[in-house]
Order: sequence, then structure tokens, then C-alpha cells
Amino acid sequence: MTDLEGELQYLVKQCSTKKGNDLWSNRVRSWIDRVVDADGRLNQKALDNFRRLQVFVNEMPRKELFPIGWTNGFDRGSWKYMKERLQVLKEEGDADLLAKFPISRIGNPIVAHHEGYRFNKRWINNIRYLGLAKRYLGAYLEEDGAALVDIGGAYGAFLYLLRNEFPTVKLAIVEFPEQLILTRYFLQKNWPDAKINRLQEVYDVGLIDCNFLDKFDFVLIPIECYDKIKAGTFGTVTNFFSLGEMSEAWFERYMKGEALEGATYFMTINRIQSFPTYDTSLTLIDYGLEQYKSLHFQVSEHEKYYYARKNRIFMAKEYYTSPFFEFVGKKLP
Repeated sequence: MTDLEGELQYLVKQCSTKKGNDLWSNRVRSWIDRVVDADGRLNQKALDNFRRLQVFVNEMPRKELFPIGWTNGFDRGSWKYMKERLQVLKEEGDADLLAKFPISRIGNPIVAHHEGYRFNKRWINNIRYLGLAKRYLGAYLEEDGAALVDIGGAYGAFLYLLRNEFPTVKLAIVEFPEQLILTRYFLQKNWPDAKINRLQEVYDVGLIDCNFLDKFDFVLIPIECYDKIKAGTFGTVTNFFSLGEMSEAWFERYMKGEALEGATYFMTINRIQSFPTYDTSLTLIDYGLEQYKSLHFQVSEHEKYYYARKNRIFMAKEYYTSPFFEFVGKKLP
């Protein structure tokens, strides 16, 4: 708690995210107040329950089905959706990983129990990412010196799974500095002795390179420090969902940065077309996938629809305005 308190105080004084024209930067400033007490200190109850309370993250299901969730069409739909997502995971061949890595309870999420599995929607998503990484990047992730950076990885569920499956890979995450408070909390709770950098160390360093990575077990990188990453530091760059939700300016910053330009592998899941769900003109063409040899490329079987509440009681299946694509590629010579 002392380390987190220090991180919070540094964050408030030095590097809190400003409002902007980006969906997530507009949200994040209001969310920080949910983990801070009236006296400006960390709220331990909010930390311990950040997934249940939806702090910095949206988790589904958001309520227990009983005693009150069954009366709400959205919540009943969420629980129905859990069973259907599990079935897709089984059909895609990733259920063994869910059995091996049931949902982490850090952050006190609502947990679905079905057919002996324990999960929620976000956990199913991350198990899918791990399945793709294991099938198409496994040989690289087992190499000495392998390093991966996840852009927009929230509180670090994907890093948690990767560290368990590939214990020697160097791992980093790029996120809003406010979100990194919870990333640190989540990872430190799972690995109390892990070496995790402080925010100030990243803001003060001139370059994020292999020498910097070697000092830590996990590296937490605020979004404004992404440009400090030296080309070739990470062999793999990943992003799931958030690139397609960004403004064109931030999208270009990530896609043209040295981190991705110098990486050998790129793995992503995003919408084929972001508009009209998001106020951006981004499409599949903008991802520059022609630079890569495709190892895996398909329309996602996981992200096709959701259940919306039509009124307080009834629900209806609604399809996304655009399909999602899954891609794993190796940079062409």
C-alpha cells in the first residue's frame, strides 16, 4: 500500500491525464476519483473491489444473477452471453487454458461458474489472446531475451497469463498513468516480490531499452512515454480492441512509433471499421497488415453480438456494426 500511495501522490502532482478528444482520456480523469478518499489518499476498499465496482475497467457480468440481476434484461443477457462465450472458446480450442488458468479473484470480480470453469467476459477475452499467442508466438516467447509490450492492457490480465505460461518473457504494458495504479496493484498482489518500476522512473528515463527492461519483472509505461521505446526493444507488440477506439492522431502515434516499427511480431484484435460506433474513420486498411506475413487472420468468432435491454425485463440480441478481425503476423524482410 505504501508504494501505491506514493505512486498516487506522484500521479496527482506530475502526470495525471488531461481531458482530450479521445474516448478514454475523457473517461479516465473522472475514474481516478473512485480510488481516492476525500483526504486524497488511496481508498483501500475501492482497490480491493476495483473489478466489481468497475473502476477503470468494464467487466461483465456486472451483477450477480440472483437475487436482483434476473429482473434486468441486460443482466440476464450478460449471464446468457457468458455460457455462449464459453461454448465459442471450446470450439476455438482454448478451453484447456481456461481450465489451467481460472479467473484471478484479485479485484473481486463477479465470477461465472459453468461446466466446472470460472470466468467472466474479460477473462475469456484474455484466454483467447493467450491461446493465439501460444499457437503462433510460442516459439518466440520461449526464447532467451523474448520481450512483449501490450498497448492498452488495462490492469494486466494478459500479462498475468503470459507470465504464468511463459515465465521468462520480458513483459510491459502501455496504459494511462491512472490505470497503471491498478495494474501495479493487480500484478503485485499476484507476485508480491515482483520488481515493478515506479512511474517516475519511466518519466525520468530518456530511453526505454533492453537495459531498462532488465531491471524489472514488469514494466509499466504511461501512454505519453510510449515514444521513449527504442526500436527492437520488444520483439512482439499486441493490442486488443483499443486501437480501433482511438482518435486518428493517437492511432498514428502508436502505429508509427519505434516500438511497433522495430518489432518482429504484431498481434491484434480490432474492428474492421470503427465508425459509427466510434467517432473515427479507422478501418482494417489503416493497420498496415501488408507489412507482415500472416500467421493467423480471421473474423473473430467471439465478438459478434451482445444482449441489450429493451426494457427493464426483456433483452434482445444486437449485432455489432462491424465485425472484429484477429491477426497475428511476422514482419516481412
